[in-house]
Amino acid sequence: MTEAEIFDKLVEIIDPLDPITLETVVKDCVDIDSLALFNIVFFYKQEKGLALALNDFMPCTTVGDMVKLIASKQ
Repeated sequence: MTEAEIFDKLVEIIDPLDPITLETVVKDCVDIDSLALFNIVFFYKQEKGLALALNDFMPCTTVGDMVKLIASKQ
């Protein structure tokens, strides 16, 4: 998947009420909570076979960081 495809899938999984961008700060976005992160990890483990854990997302400050993390696991 390209980074653009990863971003689009993240938006689909998160299903935000307000638009998010690559620059969206994770801690400031009410739509990116622990359930959203769990759903992201679950999707990428089950559907794509990626070795992801919730702790992997701890250093991510922006949605762009999350996209780069997922891209690096491919």
